Amino acid sequence: MAICRNCGAQYSDGEDRCPYCGASHAEEAGRIVREDLREFERQREEVKALPKKQLKKRTKAALIVLAVLAAAVLIWAAAGRIWGDASLGWKAAREDEATETMESYFQAGEYQELYDYYLSRDSHSPSDEKYWEAASAWSWMEFMRETKAALSGTEESYGYYGISYALSGCAEALRTIEQGLDDGIERGNEEVLRGFEEEILTFFREDLKMSEEEIEAVKTMEEESDFEAMDDRIMERLGLD
Repeated sequence: MAICRNCGAQYSDGEDRCPYCGASHAEEAGRIVREDLREFERQREEVKALPKKQLKKRTKAALIVLAVLAAAVLIWAAAGRIWGDASLGWKAAREDEATETMESYFQAGEYQELYDYYLSRDSHSPSDEKYWEAASAWSWMEFMRETKAALSGTEESYGYYGISYALSGCAEALRTIEQGLDDGIERGNEEVLRGFEEEILTFFREDLKMSEEEIEAVKTMEEESDFEAMDDRIMERLGLD
């Protein structure tokens, strides 16, 4: 498999260009040129073995072939450089446009749109992690928002997702937030992540009446049975049995 030096995608060795970004496959292009040169060398050796009378004719033909081959190599190299520069420019412009779009969603607090747009893209740069951390945490908090809405209504409206789903989603959101805040990289999303963290903790303490010990336990839970057991205790505490 070949690895594109422009976009990093993998593709078949036989391709002379990356099928994803269009950048030239330098190794394949070099192989083709080397094969042409070897063929020319073979023909040159044949010419050496010919009688002098035939040699003049063959020499003239060989010079023509060499000139054509040299021109083709130069054109190939120039086209490759031009195409490579153009594809790099196009790729950079596309990434700049994507960053501007994600930043506008981020600044407007439109995290669902940010989440959907991020997932719609085929590739991402390391700087996109700023947007993914916020969008991912927000998405995991959807179960919490649904549960808050259900708890604020009548008892009959409760249970669209269930408290266990809210606990599980919040646990995943807290892990995403913790990783984003503790990795030592300043991305500009720290205030948003801390705001999400505070929203979750407030939900635990005020809406679910959870103790600090229970909150710490939820942060490390992974098994569905653990969330369901905590769900039962909270339901009983809130009088929703």
